[in-house]
Amino acid sequence: MVVDHSSPRASSDGSSEWLDRLARRGPVWREAVLEARLLLRNAQTRWTFFTALFFVLVISGFSVSPIEVADLRAAPPMELINMTVFPGLFATGVFAIYHGQNLFSYEGTGVEACEARPVSARHRMGGKLLFLEGGTLFCFLIPLPTLLLSQNPFLIVHTTFFLYNTGVVVPAVVAGATFNRKALAVDEQAFAQTNFSGGRVAVTFPLLVLPFLFLFSFDRLVLQFGGVAALGLLSLLALPVWLRGLTRLYDYNRHAMLRGFRASRE
Repeated sequence: MVVDHSSPRASSDGSSEWLDRLARRGPVWREAVLEARLLLRNAQTRWTFFTALFFVLVISGFSVSPIEVADLRAAPPMELINMTVFPGLFATGVFAIYHGQNLFSYEGTGVEACEARPVSARHRMGGKLLFLEGGTLFCFLIPLPTLLLSQNPFLIVHTTFFLYNTGVVVPAVVAGATFNRKALAVDEQAFAQTNFSGGRVAVTFPLLVLPFLFLFSFDRLVLQFGGVAALGLLSLLALPVWLRGLTRLYDYNRHAMLRGFRASRE
């Protein structure tokens, strides 16, 4: 089964012993490992990973910025957006947003074979969720030591949006990706290669804006950031519910995805 355009050498380099051990943990882990190998083997997905990593490292510069808790309390609305959107929402969510928007698109000429594999839709969606959750955790951990050592108040922003991204943004991104209708090349390096669809925007955009309703509706930090964190934590605890809904959405859209992928390659 062809899943990408990689040479056999590249494919063997991407298969490591520790990924094999993870794959043996169960079908959901196996699906997540397949996504990881897709990421490591192909030019476009590796480019996506390193671009997201670059953004995380740049945003991590906020961890050494001189700021006090009082600055967060007294910040006007536009300044509060600047202090939260990039070091908060995108610091931990950039990989899930940037790579996750093209889930189900990076499977080259073998996308039909991948869809036809004898794997349940629930396990397939569970693997996508697990993979993006792991990427979000990775982005959270990179600046964490510096934030802890410097006791920087940005730790509040960082942790709040980590919970929101893992609980809300990741499932929403996976849901939006089921509306993709275009097969993307995995052997190219394009900065802005993506799928655009009204369904994906309708699912994900409101949830990216939702945290700022809390930030602008209250004037106390415990309500502003506590509300966003609580929403993310509750949604994270409800991942089994998300998974059932995502499985049904995927089953509803999968044939339309296949038709779109074939049409985009003709």
